This record gives sequence, structure tokens and C-alpha cells, in this order.
Amino acid sequence: MKKIVRGNDFTLRVPVRKIVGGEAEKFPLPACEEVEVNLVNAFRRRRMAHTIGVEDDSLLVVRVQSSEMALGAYALEVKGKLFGCAWRSNEYEQIMLVDNNAQGDTVFEPQEGEDSVEMDTAVVVLPPTVELGNLITGANEAIEKANVATERANASADKADKAAAEAKKTADAAASEAKATADAAAAEAKKTANDAAGLAVTTANDAATDAEQRTTAAIAEMTKQTDSTLADVKQQTTTAIADVKQQTADAIAKNDQTTGDAVAKADKATIDAVKAKADADIATERANQAAERCEGISVEFDEERGSLVIRN
Repeated sequence: MKKIVRGNDFTLRVPVRKIVGGEAEKFPLPACEEVEVNLVNAFRRRRMAHTIGVEDDSLLVVRVQSSEMALGAYALEVKGKLFGCAWRSNEYEQIMLVDNNAQGDTVFEPQEGEDSVEMDTAVVVLPPTVELGNLITGANEAIEKANVATERANASADKADKAAAEAKKTADAAASEAKATADAAAAEAKKTANDAAGLAVTTANDAATDAEQRTTAAIAEMTKQTDSTLADVKQQTTTAIADVKQQTADAIAKNDQTTGDAVAKADKATIDAVKAKADADIATERANQAAERCEGISVEFDEERGSLVIRN
């Protein structure tokens, strides 16, 4: 067991092997899925960050931050899946984190700039019913065939690149020639368009001059007609105003005559009423006097005379 002082960060280098026919062989990890590396003590299982070796694809490089872990012994657990089958290697306690240098016994060996510890082999024992060796061999053959096909494809791609370069060169030449032709056609078309534009401008100017002359004549004629119409309207307006004034004066005179006649009649009626009232007063007075005279007079029938007798 390797004893390491807690607080030293280091890398575990774990070679993974499988047993085939009683012999240990390298176990290719890139073909596996869900690979995990755990350091397990009596209380918990701590999952560690890891990578697969570059030169040796059966080597696990595990980074350990010992300052984040508790003191004590740890066992190494490696597991994963290969072609859907789960596998697991559970090794006995291999490292111990101790408190001081006196208890430590491990010398670190720098690997790729980091302190590392070479671990014992993690052995993977696969189920005998799974012919993983044949599967891996077939996979390797398929990889080789794929590499050959890739080389052929690369060769075809190189040929295609050369053909594309040649086609591009031809296309560039054709494009240059087409551009020169297009430029010449554009220049000719521009000249034709300029000539047509000049002719159109001249025609438009002539039409504009003619239209301006016609417009001036039409404006003069319209002004003349407008002046004549305004004179007629002014004369008609003056005549209408004079007629309205005359009718108004006649109406006022007639109204004044009617008002005078009515006032005269009212005055006469007032005089007649005053006279009638005076006559009535006189008649009333006479009647009162007659009544007073009649108060002491009595009328009797004298039978002897056979007539009425008036007595005071």
C-alpha cells in the first residue's frame, strides 16, 4: 500500500488489463462507454476525474486532489461498459492518505510535468459468454478497412481538388473573357442609351415649349373671359342694388303713408270718443236732473175724470 501525505495533489497512473486464456492483455478503453474511476473508503465512494493515455489507450490517468479527501485507506474501483456489457475491477486498498511525513512512504515520479504514482494493474474479468476478443478483433479490422477507405477517399479528394483547381482556372479564363465582352456590350449599350436619352430630352423640351405657349394663350383667353364675366356680374350687381334700394324706399314711403293714415284715424277716433264721452256725461247729468224732478211727482188715475192726474 502506498502511503501519501494528505495535501499533495498527484496523478494515479492505472494500467487496465483483461485476462484472456489465463494471460493478461491490454484492455482498450476508447471502445468502452461510461468509464468511471472511484476511490472507495469505509464511508463513501469518491468519483475522480480521469483521462485515457495518449500513447497507451489502456492506461487511465486519474487526477487526485488529496486536500479535499479524508485521511484513511482507499481502494481503487474502475468500471464501465463494452458493447452494452458492464464490467468492473475492484482492487483492494492500494493507497492511504496519512497526516505527516513520518507516516508516508511514497516517492513521486514526475510524469508530463506532474507528480504521479504508478498503481497496480486493474484487472477486468469479462463474462466467458461474451466473445469480446473476436468483437475487438473485428472492430480493429473494421478500423483498418475504414483507414484504407479513408486513404482512398483522401486520394480521390486530392484528385477532385486538382480537377476543381483546373476547372477554376478554366472558369476564371472564361469569366475574364465574358467580362470583357460584357464590358464592351455595356459601353455600346451606354452610348445607345445616351443618344436615346439626348433625343428624348430634345423632344421633351420641344413639347414643353409648345405646351408653355398653349398654356400662355389659354391663360390670356381665360383672363379675358374672366374680366368680361366680372364686368357683367358687376353691372348686374349694381342694377340689383339700385332696384333693391328703390323697392326699399317705396316700401318705406308706403309704410310711412299707412302709418300716417292710421295715426290720423286713431286721432279722429280718440276725438270722437272724447266727444261721445262728453255727450254721455251731459245726457247722464240731464237724466239725473230729470230723475230728481220726478222724485216729488206721483201719477194717479182719476176715476171721475177718467184720466191720469200728475201731482207734486
